[in-house]
Amino acid sequence: MVTDRRTKVDFAHYIKHLVDNVFSDAKKLRIIMDNLNTHTYTSILETFEFKEAVRLISKIIFYYTPKHASWLNIVS
Repeated sequence: MVTDRRTKVDFAHYIKHLVDNVFSDAKKLRIIMDNLNTHTYTSILETFEFKEAVRLISKIIFYYTPKHASWLNIVS
């Protein structure tokens, strides 16, 4: 999903898309990503009504790359 901007709302809707459409059969999604300030559970809580946000958050686990090493190639 590509958007013009990288907002909290864009991120939250993308997570919802992953949970509900792409990986709807998964019990838990483990997502590895960088530390962009919108990549948080709070983005989901601020975008959706509480019950929906809790449903989405209960299905995901975020893992973040190191803050000052997001650009590093793991292979090297």
